[in-house]
Parts: sequence; structure tokens; C-alpha cells
Amino acid sequence: MPTGPRKKGDFLPESVIKSYQIMMDFGLYDNEQVAFGCFATYPRYCGPREAVFTALCRKNMGCSHFIVGRNHAGVGDYYADEEYLRLFDKLGDLGIVPLFFEAVGYDVEKQRYDTLSPGGSFETISGTQVREALMRGHSLPDWFIRREIQEMLLTDIGSSKPVFQL
Repeated sequence: MPTGPRKKGDFLPESVIKSYQIMMDFGLYDNEQVAFGCFATYPRYCGPREAVFTALCRKNMGCSHFIVGRNHAGVGDYYADEEYLRLFDKLGDLGIVPLFFEAVGYDVEKQRYDTLSPGGSFETISGTQVREALMRGHSLPDWFIRREIQEMLLTDIGSSKPVFQL
């Protein structure tokens, strides 16, 4: 995970690292199959090119797959979603498998995460919603953010430890 400078409102690297550590401590990741490390870099917000750059960096760190989210490292709607696919297709085999996904939400009726689609009973998932709820001291459902992580973040905020980039 990158640990360099962030834009205002982003989670600070320390909070993200502590969150991953909690998930490993609670057995949410198989410690035999997880290698957790940090990559000292910063976001460049250059969309598809940054997705390729980050994929190559992760490959060099030993990763076999790389998740390319909707509008990965983009700014607003500047880059079209298909630009990511086109660039990875154009470059061919990079030695790491890109995994593309669209916007994901939580389907309340089916009680599972899924790609947002018309007709479902989806709740959206947004970093903005997490920040706003935490800053107000409100809890979110466990499907949105794990209870153990919320507790850690709310404790840090309550004790005036920095959680977000100012």
C-alpha cells in the first residue's frame, strides 16, 4: 500500500496500516498467504498510466494480481472507464494479472457485495461516507466497514490522533 502524501481528507497511512493489521490479527486474512508491505510513493492522479505504473510496482514486489478499480487514480470523470482496459490491452502481458471491476455496492436483499446494477437493493460504498460518519462519531453497518476497524478509528479520533490528511 502506498504511504506517501495524500490529498485532504484521505486516510493517513498509519490508519490504513493499523486497519490491515487488525484484519490480520482477527484472522480475516490467512497469514500463511498474505505478505503485507508498504510502498513509499504518492498518488499522481494520472488515471490509466498510474494504474499501469502501480501494477508494475506491485509486480516487482511479488504480487501476481492487481485490482484496477473504477476510475483508478483518476480525477472526477476525466478518464473514461474503458481507457483503463484499452491501455492494459494495448500493453499486453505485463507479468501481473489486472483485475478490473465496476462500482461495487452492498445488496441488502442478498446480503452480499456485488457490482452495482439496476433493479437491486444496493447500498453504495464511499470513502466520503466513512469519513463523514467517523468525524461525527457515528457507526456504520459492519458490511460497510468492519466493527473492529471502526472502533480503532473512532478511538483514535476521540483521543485527537490524526486519522485524515489535513
